[in-house]
Amino acid sequence: IIGPVGGHHSHIKDNIRRFLGFGYVDAEDAVACAEDRATFWAVGELSRDRVTTVRVPIPAVMSGQARPHSLSATLAWFTPVQPGRKSYRSVRLKLLDPAEAGTLGVSPRSLQPDGNQTNRGTIFMRCWEGDKAPVVGPDMTIDLVVQRDPDPGTPIDEAVPFGLAVTVAMPGIVGLYTQVAQRLGIAPRQPV
Repeated sequence: IIGPVGGHHSHIKDNIRRFLGFGYVDAEDAVACAEDRATFWAVGELSRDRVTTVRVPIPAVMSGQARPHSLSATLAWFTPVQPGRKSYRSVRLKLLDPAEAGTLGVSPRSLQPDGNQTNRGTIFMRCWEGDKAPVVGPDMTIDLVVQRDPDPGTPIDEAVPFGLAVTVAMPGIVGLYTQVAQRLGIAPRQPV
């Protein structure tokens, strides 16, 4: 085996990611609207030792299509800080893996940061991807659970605001965005 002595692979991965970050940003891809991708968000507050569920509508146009597809979610929150502590955050939130991921034909992306690394900050992204044909019913949803872990140190009683952005994509499948917009009941804005 070639590598660090004493099994310090995870420490080296942590240090590399601290220096380089977790990847690159394609700003055009983030703001552009496409028919084969739908991005939406949810906001809320979580009290101590609570969870909330965000229901993500899955469009029926994805059903039976053995093509690459993905589900990605970015969670961010504001936390009071505790100066003088190594872990300065007072509140930690987690995004649990969806139970229905197998039905959608996706699994966690192998090259994303592990749970140890994503638990350190106040923003992180989880991606699930696959190329097997998903089984999608007419009104299928996937539940993403946002969980507030017990506060390290002094408990914080106040609710913590968070935001969750979710993207469902299947490149080359036209109509995905339209079906999600119809299910959510979003009407286009009228010019004034």
